[in-house]
Amino acid sequence: MNIETKNDQEISYYVDESGDFTLFDKKGIPVSAVKGVSKTVMLGALNIKTNNFPESFSSFKDGVLSNPIFQARPSFKKTQLQFHAADDHSAIRLEVFNYIASIGCSVQAVVRRKSALIEQAKTQFEYTSNKMTDKQLYGDLATRLFKQNIHKAARYNIYFSSRAKTFTNHSLDEALRSTKEKFIAANNITSTSDFKVFCVQPQNHPELQIIDYCLWALQRMYELKDDTFFNMIKDKFSFILDVDDKTGSLAGRHYWRKNPISLAKISEAS
Repeated sequence: MNIETKNDQEISYYVDESGDFTLFDKKGIPVSAVKGVSKTVMLGALNIKTNNFPESFSSFKDGVLSNPIFQARPSFKKTQLQFHAADDHSAIRLEVFNYIASIGCSVQAVVRRKSALIEQAKTQFEYTSNKMTDKQLYGDLATRLFKQNIHKAARYNIYFSSRAKTFTNHSLDEALRSTKEKFIAANNITSTSDFKVFCVQPQNHPELQIIDYCLWALQRMYELKDDTFFNMIKDKFSFILDVDDKTGSLAGRHYWRKNPISLAKISEAS
């Protein structure tokens, strides 16, 4: 089957992760229950739908930075460089979530649970003697995230928050091209779409600051059972794949706007 690409359509995705990739400590002991180590790892992609986003974001940020109340906060120097949900003061964080709620954007995310990843890593090592690496885990997340997302538009620009020790532009490009080729082969389709991959710094791309906040809210719901911030922006999430929740499907549990994720559904899977 031929997929007709839209010759004039160009789509940009901005990709970031949430949670650390640590599965075992230096002694090989699982760290899923260790304080300070995340219980999940996520990868998300943001597509901005607001035409004047650069101007809108710049105006919003200038307003935050000019507020003398915020300037007195110890974390303000970090905020001047970029918004980061884990570092920003709670009052600034609320401002950012209100801003995200006001803009047009779409978020897709893939969730992996450390408990399942640890068992997967143990099995892999038992049968192959190969440890699960950050590159392998990140590559798997990227494959699942983009498997059905890079074959319809004429061009895609995919901006990854830089992880120089894990991936380079070239290796990410190779991973996604392989993903696309496997998808179109499995579905017996052809596609003329193309894409470019960039590894960039969040302070230079405010879209990455937005996806950081979105994933922070999603992870907080998963790990702390607190959906307060997620509920402020829940309509921005168009798709979430919880790979390790096998409720109803061995392929994982899928959420979309007509079947939204909720704290109750996550608790059911715990």
